[in-house]
Amino acid sequence: MQYEELVYTGVLRTSLMSLADRVPFAGEWQTLAAEYFATTADVYRLTGELQASEDMTETADGAGKTPHDSARRIARMIGRDLSDAAMPAWVELAQSFKQIQLQKLKNAAMRSFSRSFLTPEVPIIGAGAGSFLVHELARQLNRQYLDVHTLIKAHSGELKNSAAICLPAYAVACMAAKTKL
Repeated sequence: MQYEELVYTGVLRTSLMSLADRVPFAGEWQTLAAEYFATTADVYRLTGELQASEDMTETADGAGKTPHDSARRIARMIGRDLSDAAMPAWVELAQSFKQIQLQKLKNAAMRSFSRSFLTPEVPIIGAGAGSFLVHELARQLNRQYLDVHTLIKAHSGELKNSAAICLPAYAVACMAAKTKL
């Protein structure tokens, strides 16, 4: 984490207050509440990028996972009520959070690339529920993207998908199988 080789941010449980101090909304900068009111899952539900099958965690307030519920939680992050704006404004705010998160990832990747440990031909590999975000990162960095699905050996598409979502567990299982624990 010190060298940004591990950026601890995700598309499910990450608190929005960890992404930024302020966000643009309605033409003004809005300071974020330093509270666990909403998560990145709310963002990606509103952008339509989080698949229901990968939406595996509880919400910050224990309420539903509908776009309405997610928008309400995100509104609370800036001290607003859902009724303060129309749904497109909340979706736009979610897009802002997405871009802020992408910029954090992009900055870390550029720092890593500047060390010249990897050639430009080395692909960026996406895994898990956030693979869509990694794909976007690779596109923005003009790097080849490789989905981890192409590297996993499984008997069915469903098993392959499960392994990709839970890649660390899959990797440990593969190591255990090789060492015959």
